[in-house]
Amino acid sequence: MSRIATTVSLTLLVIAAHAQNRIFQTRPIEHTLPSSQVAGMTYKLLVTLPPGYDREQRSYPVLYYLDAWMLGGVMHDSHRIAGLLQAIEPIIMVGVSLDGDAPEFFYARSRDYTPTKVSPEKLGERAAAMIPTSGGGTEFLNFLKLELISYTEENYRVDPTDRGILGYSLGGLFAAWVTQKEPSLFKRYGICSPSLLWDDGMVVKLWENRLNPSPGTVLVFSYAEHEDAEIKTAVNKLASVASSKTGVTIKKFEVANEGHHTGVVAAHMRALLLLYEKAR
Repeated sequence: MSRIATTVSLTLLVIAAHAQNRIFQTRPIEHTLPSSQVAGMTYKLLVTLPPGYDREQRSYPVLYYLDAWMLGGVMHDSHRIAGLLQAIEPIIMVGVSLDGDAPEFFYARSRDYTPTKVSPEKLGERAAAMIPTSGGGTEFLNFLKLELISYTEENYRVDPTDRGILGYSLGGLFAAWVTQKEPSLFKRYGICSPSLLWDDGMVVKLWENRLNPSPGTVLVFSYAEHEDAEIKTAVNKLASVASSKTGVTIKKFEVANEGHHTGVVAAHMRALLLLYEKAR
């Protein structure tokens, strides 16, 4: 038997043996949460629990991930695969989604994940078509801080000292911005292909002027191989600024052979693994 075949066979045996002792959800648990912070908005929450949650009484780290309308299935399955391989620590995941169609999704993410208001004229025709509104980041952050986190901690056994946030593109922009607005709200940040050119690079300037992460902060950065060079440069700038701070763990990766829009799935799986990598 070839080395590859042997490795695959052993991996499958490990997965099969492990799966017999651990029960994974077939789909996320859904909740709805009306917001008083974001006017007229009711969010859908997609909750993925670790195997053994019902049997054990411990608390778990929690990861809040954005764009769950599009990525809820991807993240749930990534959690299950990583768990079967024992590649990550047991965690709870909460995806932030909504009921609605694609236009409603793109409108909500454009509003919620952008820290500042930028006019369509400044965005340009192409970007404005994808970002129909902007500037609701403060209200969405208040929703996370005052409503979503408290709801989650009241209903699930999460460790309030070990929260994470994961975002891609505009979601990555939002996650990077939160490090400045509320540096103690999250411990782990997945900042994937962030739209750091937003509003003349305002988030990059914030990092350069007053990055003050809490001790123990974990920062995971990524971009795609065929990403715009300006995005790569901006991500590298954030990583460089963060590296000057003590007590901060920095990880960075590139999604090979992909561009900004095609690297989404691989980036989320890899970020999950790096954010919660199991100690060996």
